Amino acid sequence: TKEEAKKFIKATPDLPHIAITIMPNQYAVDPWIDAVDAYLHCFIPSGQTPASVIVDAIFGRYVRFGKLPYTMYATNYTDLVDIANVSFINRGYRYYDGNLIVFPFGAGLSYSKFKVAIHNTSATKSSITLTLRVTNLGDKDTDEVIQLYTRPVLPFPDTGGAPIPLRKLVDFDRVTVLKSSHALVTFNSISLDSFALVDVYGNRRVFPGHYELIATNGNAQDTNPDPIPIVIGEENFNVFFFDSSSYTQ
Repeated sequence: TKEEAKKFIKATPDLPHIAITIMPNQYAVDPWIDAVDAYLHCFIPSGQTPASVIVDAIFGRYVRFGKLPYTMYATNYTDLVDIANVSFINRGYRYYDGNLIVFPFGAGLSYSKFKVAIHNTSATKSSITLTLRVTNLGDKDTDEVIQLYTRPVLPFPDTGGAPIPLRKLVDFDRVTVLKSSHALVTFNSISLDSFALVDVYGNRRVFPGHYELIATNGNAQDTNPDPIPIVIGEENFNVFFFDSSSYTQ
């Protein structure tokens, strides 16, 4: 509890305090998260030496950190949202836009800071290729996970009343970046299907309209590129319209 954490911290004021959770699912950390210096969520470690791996991660000897595969909400989230409603309205990273998020989907820190920039883009009539330059601004070799999302923007496509996601994950890639260096990450053949939505009848299809392609490492304190605007044609669903030269850095 928060009270127990504060009691321990008060007794050891000169030590850094790290909270470790070992569980497969979401956990309400907001009662005590502000009382600790760092938080390591380990899910369910496997193998014969999970404790050694956790210690190596804490002391920076292991740098293959991951990203959250779900949203971690505040304790009172379940009091305000109908968990029995399986329509996913106000649930999950795709549809919840409230202020009860403690750690968002896709978040996860490492022992370095990164800058993600658009290196090059190209397009055909049916797909986009996006290359990103991931720069390690720190002094430690480490991994980073780059995520690719799509989202509709105003004016929203007409789905017949079906809910429109805030964003959806369409791809991701892990890359090792040496300290004070950079690496390139390429997402090949980002197809029209990456922009598909579900209509009111449950049919998944591509709607003409305005969209954005978002590349990020999931950390707001790092530098990530601006979204790339995409327009899917009204008459020809196989044509993307965007000026790729504007996003080449």
